[in-house]
Amino acid sequence: MTTRTAAGTMALFAALGACTKPSEPSGAPEASTPAVVACAPGTQRDADGGCEVTPAPEPEPSAEEEAEAPPPPGKCPSPTNLPGLYAMVWSKQFPLSPDVAARAKGIAGTAAETKALANDVETELRASCTKMAAELGVKEAFASSTLACGAASTALKQLREKLGKAKIKVVSHAASCTAPIESFGTCLSKCDGVLDASAPEVSCQGGAAVGKCTGICEGACDPQPAGKCSGTCTGACETGFHGTCKSACKGTCNGKEIKPGAGGLFTEICTGTCDGSCEDGRGECKGSCQGGCETHAEVCNGTCLGKCSVDLKDVRCTGPFKAVGTPDECRAYCETRADRHLTCSGAYVVVAIEGAKDAAAAKAYESALEHHLPTIAKIAHTLEPRLRGAQGNVKLVTTGVKTLTQASDSEEIRAVTPCLSGFVQTVTEGSVALKTATAAAGAVLAAAK
Repeated sequence: MTTRTAAGTMALFAALGACTKPSEPSGAPEASTPAVVACAPGTQRDADGGCEVTPAPEPEPSAEEEAEAPPPPGKCPSPTNLPGLYAMVWSKQFPLSPDVAARAKGIAGTAAETKALANDVETELRASCTKMAAELGVKEAFASSTLACGAASTALKQLREKLGKAKIKVVSHAASCTAPIESFGTCLSKCDGVLDASAPEVSCQGGAAVGKCTGICEGACDPQPAGKCSGTCTGACETGFHGTCKSACKGTCNGKEIKPGAGGLFTEICTGTCDGSCEDGRGECKGSCQGGCETHAEVCNGTCLGKCSVDLKDVRCTGPFKAVGTPDECRAYCETRADRHLTCSGAYVVVAIEGAKDAAAAKAYESALEHHLPTIAKIAHTLEPRLRGAQGNVKLVTTGVKTLTQASDSEEIRAVTPCLSGFVQTVTEGSVALKTATAAAGAVLAAAK
């Protein structure tokens, strides 16, 4: 469904539970119980009578996880019950032939996954824009990504005015995004009843197949986590860099020392060989490398983007999938489902401001962009192909339902038509929501230029 190139970072949060004093064992003599000191907040009593950190509470099951079972036979599936739709066998749910059952499942699944994708994007984008707005002083609980991103972009513009005629340079490194090919093939086999006996043959089309390499990876390696690169670093190198640099070089250029400009910032672009540190370059890096790492016959502790000496594990595609002989409805369903589980890595944003009228405003501007723009940019870059895919899904679902409805003289079609009709609204809502999110994310990117 998408060409998977984007930028993105994800923040991780952990929560500690509150501490309560344990109750006394039943039947124990109260007088013989020694006095104990209460544990500090965020800790609890351990088995030896001491205090230990309270483990984070188990997450509550989501509505999707709770709704795992398909509906009873003859009942219409809910577009929000994604696991139920995935597990549902339409030929058993309704008196349908295998080919009609496959089309029906593809139509319903495509619509439901499109709406779920839009919901996921809305949640992530609203959270990122809310955090950016909060860092810029606008601390509110926004009801939508449009409001949150609007507040963030307005705050950015207002802060930028305080910088005066400062020179602002934003360097970003876009990471690759991949989707699992195995789950795509499994989804197809569950969608098309004819293919239940064996999963269809699938491959990566228009992009590379990447994955975990337990042998030697020759070529590009996306290290996890970012760190030391024993090959060629393609991104930011904090120390020990030697190579070409697209951004400001800090150190020497062709052997000549580079001096900082106003405010102690390095803004000179080196047209030759940079030695020192670089925010966006390609070369040897003896320090920490953020971005990609091209290895030379090395073990890749991450995702191998080149050739592997053994078969890749956990194979993922950087572009669209290819499957032969499957119904269009099933392919759209499984592509959208896989697209909802993209994995992106290696993105960052570095901001350099020279000649700012307000130093505090410059620092706040840099921090807001570097902390939150990578995720917003990743969402924006993936949204363009996702929106095209969603619009295609609207046409596919609408046409599919219409075609089946026109064949309503068949008893099996009449049984399932009322169920499928509701999915036209579902897929349309998803497409509209993705279009709205595209505009919201674009507003922040425009303000950050």
